[in-house]
Amino acid sequence: MRMARLVTRAVVAGLLMAGVWASPAQAQPDSPPLVDIDADPIRCWWYADRGAIQVGEHVTLTLTCAVVETEAARVVVDRSRLDPSVLTLPPFDVTGGTQPADTVTGSRRFFQYAYVLTLINDNAIGRDLLVPELPLSYRIESRTAGTGALEGRDQTYELPAIPLRLISLVATDATDIREVAHGGFEAIEARALRARLLRLGALVAFAVAALLAVMAFRRAFAGSQAATQAAPRLPERAVITSAAGRLAEARAALQRDARDEAAAGRALEALRVIGVYALGGVATQMVGEHGTAAEPGQIAVRSGWLGGRHALVSASTTGAAVRAHLARLPGDAASERLKLEALADALTRLTARRYGTDAGDDAAALDGSIGLALGLAGDLAREQSWIARQQRAAKDQIAAFGARVWTR
Repeated sequence: MRMARLVTRAVVAGLLMAGVWASPAQAQPDSPPLVDIDADPIRCWWYADRGAIQVGEHVTLTLTCAVVETEAARVVVDRSRLDPSVLTLPPFDVTGGTQPADTVTGSRRFFQYAYVLTLINDNAIGRDLLVPELPLSYRIESRTAGTGALEGRDQTYELPAIPLRLISLVATDATDIREVAHGGFEAIEARALRARLLRLGALVAFAVAALLAVMAFRRAFAGSQAATQAAPRLPERAVITSAAGRLAEARAALQRDARDEAAAGRALEALRVIGVYALGGVATQMVGEHGTAAEPGQIAVRSGWLGGRHALVSASTTGAAVRAHLARLPGDAASERLKLEALADALTRLTARRYGTDAGDDAAALDGSIGLALGLAGDLAREQSWIARQQRAAKDQIAAFGARVWTR
């Protein structure tokens, strides 16, 4: 009998021990982690645009609230009672209001309501009137990776009352003198936009001032250099390109009116400059200041950074000189010969038009010759490019090196 009691006690003790050890391992639902919310999940305040009002006068009362909004939790406020058409603030009448867009800064969301209040009660003159306390209902929504959004219980935030006095500067229980009214979120956004525009305008003004300073310094430096040494020639490529552009403009004018003597003169001046380069020479340049008037027979050319260099270019090429050069060309230069013949023909025709009696009866032939001359000008401009000059210099060096090797 005693042995049976001992066995029974041992079994009971074993079961109790098994229950103690098994209880921590039982499947229990994971409780959601606590969300770290600061001491003030919601904070609201009133602001009136004036400290004293008159009977029947409109006063703007602004409600601003800041609530917590993070990835882990957010405060949801019941705003259904805050609409200007629903809210009541006795003894004041709410006659209207606005609601600016919310603003999110850091871990806080700010929302605002502006109410227009009025009071018609002459018995309250000289007294402090309280805008009543306003209870706000809110709840905290927590977000977790496992359970998603969890809504907390409903809570209430009491917005304290503020005093307004009729025909008075400062309320009796005010702790400081109220400043002038400040704007809401719209005014803040407008001022921020104005500040950004003014900052952008200042940057543009500084950039323009820096550019003008650089140009003034460059001109002063160029003037000092010109006093000590002769001004360098403009690049030949710039001269040829400018002459080709002038020729293209004159050609367009002649296509509109074949008897345009001024356009014929401009075309002749440009062809003479192109012709001197086609014959292997260079045009005459009179380097000077920008704005110097060009004489008849001269072309004004600008070059350099921002067109800072200026020269008057001229040449005296004739159709006879071009034909004499054609006579010395080898027979296999068919393409170059065709363009030079067109150049000589255009020079001859324009010279007769400018100084003779030719009235431009054969306008189509002249237009075709000018077109071929423009192609020749393009070839000459490419020959004066930096790459072409380097290639020619390299070929000359290779030829000179080969000549020295063979002489040894």
